[in-house]
Amino acid sequence: MGSLYIQPDRWLVIGPTQNGPQVWQTGGEMALWSSQDSGQTWTMLRQITTNSSYNHTYARRPLNAKDPFFVFWADGDPTQFTPSRLYFGNSDGTHVWQLPYDMSTPLASPQEISF
Repeated sequence: MGSLYIQPDRWLVIGPTQNGPQVWQTGGEMALWSSQDSGQTWTMLRQITTNSSYNHTYARRPLNAKDPFFVFWADGDPTQFTPSRLYFGNSDGTHVWQLPYDMSTPLASPQEISF
């Protein structure tokens, strides 16, 4: 499951379109795709995640999405009960942040990660 962003000059899709560690299961590695002909043809601009422990999936487009909170998703192993972490990223797929899994205080900051 990915999200479609219709912009004046192009369409974008951010979703788990690449094979992940749990092949043939829900999700995979996240990628950013672009179309300049209203979806007739697509070009992958960037693979956002690589070498992940779990599949990423359910990329959502936040209401009024803008950088750096342009896309929001989770990961997990769809074949068994595992932790699920939450991520968000920017519009060109160059920066990804992971939300804290455990919070011991009322406020906590996300951590920028690289894949």
